[in-house]
Amino acid sequence: MNRLSTLFQFAFGSWKNKEVILIVSSGRTGTNFMADWFKKVAPQVVSLHEPQPDLFYLGVNRFRKNYSQFKTYIKLKWARAGYLSHLQKHNKKVYIESNPNLVLLLPAAKQLFPNLKIIFIKRDLKDYLISAFNKSPDKSETNFYYADNDPRKRLTAIDVNNNPNTIDGWNKLGREERIAWWWYFANKQIEGYLFRG
Repeated sequence: MNRLSTLFQFAFGSWKNKEVILIVSSGRTGTNFMADWFKKVAPQVVSLHEPQPDLFYLGVNRFRKNYSQFKTYIKLKWARAGYLSHLQKHNKKVYIESNPNLVLLLPAAKQLFPNLKIIFIKRDLKDYLISAFNKSPDKSETNFYYADNDPRKRLTAIDVNNNPNTIDGWNKLGREERIAWWWYFANKQIEGYLFRG
């Protein structure tokens, strides 16, 4: 994306004339397939899976560093300004993003995208646990998702709970329990957004 165009869209662009569909889940639910499917059946839309810039740490820092709603909104607006520019340049009205990293950013997304629709995919815990436990996040065949050696510093119960007992409790959890915690927390975030707004 042209940096000047992105800067212009950040400063002056508005999503109010665009329909935005976010496909969200805890991950391991086929969101990549959904983005590709929309791309194939509806070429008039922009449909992306986890586009850059990555939103992983923006979501995590909303909790870990207590980012304000405004700061989160501004960072999300900047991260997606280039795609708004692309939509306008190619005269497209619909933007679809499938991205589990948006789970922690739904309040800011609602603020940024006036015409927002959510597709929520929820996988059974047992099936999710098997899939996530066997996930190799960097495609190295090493399964370290939520392990102590996971290079991505994922959201933990410590980040969302100020209780000092949480640190000791979290550190005693095995990988399966940490993954199950994420599944529960992620789905709770989505359900809270959908049912409470």
